[in-house]
Amino acid sequence: MQCSWKAVLLLALASIAIQYTAIRTFTAKSLHTCPGLAEAGLAERLCEEGPTFTYNLSRKTHILILATTRSGSSFVGQLFNQHLDVFYLFEPLYHVQNTLIPRFTQGRSPADRRVMLGASRDLLRSLPTWCWRKATACASDCVRKCGLLNLTVAAEACRERSHVAIKTVRVPEVNDLRALVEDPRLNLKVIQLVRDPRGILASRSETFRDTYRLWRLWYGTGRKPYNLDVTQLTTVCEDFSNSVATGLMRPSWLKGKYMLVRYEDLARNPMKKTEEIYGFLGIPLDSHVARWIQNNTQGDPALGKHKYGTVRNSAATAEKWRFRLSYDIVAFAQNACQRVLAQLGYRMAASEEELKNPAISLVEERDFRPFS
Repeated sequence: MQCSWKAVLLLALASIAIQYTAIRTFTAKSLHTCPGLAEAGLAERLCEEGPTFTYNLSRKTHILILATTRSGSSFVGQLFNQHLDVFYLFEPLYHVQNTLIPRFTQGRSPADRRVMLGASRDLLRSLPTWCWRKATACASDCVRKCGLLNLTVAAEACRERSHVAIKTVRVPEVNDLRALVEDPRLNLKVIQLVRDPRGILASRSETFRDTYRLWRLWYGTGRKPYNLDVTQLTTVCEDFSNSVATGLMRPSWLKGKYMLVRYEDLARNPMKKTEEIYGFLGIPLDSHVARWIQNNTQGDPALGKHKYGTVRNSAATAEKWRFRLSYDIVAFAQNACQRVLAQLGYRMAASEEELKNPAISLVEERDFRPFS
C-alpha cells in the first residue's frame, strides 16, 4: 500500500471519530471545515495554516486503552470519560482503517499494521492542538440527539484537559505500539484490557448476529457448520496471547508504561480496580468517576440491553456467557484458546454441569500488577 504518513495523518484528522458521552460541556453548533477544502483536495489542503505540535511541553499523560470488540472497552473508556481532567476519544482509528485498509484484510497484514501505527503516532502527537470529530455508524444515536460539535470548542476542551485517553480495538498487540511507547514526546501509558475469549465469543454472537450467524446456528442445532469461520475466535486468542506474552515478559521499554487488566476483575471489584488503574497512571481519582461507577455497576439488567451501553450489573454480566454458549462450543473454544486461557488464569469447564454452575468460578485469582 503506497501511502505517506502525511496522507495518513491528514485522513485521520479529517475523519477522526472523537466520541464521548459527556457531551454536556459542548454546545451543538455547525461543523465548519477549512475554506476551499473540497476544491483544493484533502491531502493538499487540510488547514495547513493550523498549528502543529512539536513537543509535549505540558507533559500530558496519553492513555491508550488497548482492547478488542466486546471486551468491556466501552465501560473502561467511561472510567476516563467521566474524569473532569481527562479528554476522552472513542475509536479515533475507525475511519483510518476503513479508508486506508481493504476491508477483506481487516488490518492483519504487516503493511496494514504500519498504517495504523503511523496514524496512531501522528494522532497522539497532534492531540494538544487538533481535536476533530466526525460521526461513525455506531455513534449515530449520539449525533441525532446532540447535533454536530463545534470544533473550536472541542479543541479548547482538549487543550484544557491535563490528560488524554484513547480507546482503540484496531491495534492487535502491544508490541505494535513500541515506537509510540518509546517516543518521549507522548508520555504514553498503555492499559491492555483482556477478557475471557469464551465471553467475547458469546457477546459478539449476540451483538453481531449476521457476522456470527454460523456460531448461532451451531448453538441452535447442536451441529458445527462445516464452513464455520474459526478465525473469528482464534484471531482474538492469538492476539491476546502474543500481546500478553510481551507484557508479562516485562521488557524495559514497557517499564512504567503498561498495565494488564482483566475485565472480570474490573467487573467484580470495579471501584478497587479503578483505583489501581488511576494509581498506575498517577492521576487522582475524582468523585465523578466514583459516582459513575456506583450508578453503572449495580444496574437493572433491563437497562443494559443496548449493545454499546454501559449500565450493567457488572459482576453478573461477566458471567453471562456461561449460559449463552453450549458446552460443545465452549469445549471447542477451550481447545483452540488453551494457551491464552492459561496465561490469563481462565479455568476450563470440564463438563456441562460445571459450565452452568455459577458457584464454580472459572476465573483464577491472579494479581496482574502494573509494570513499574
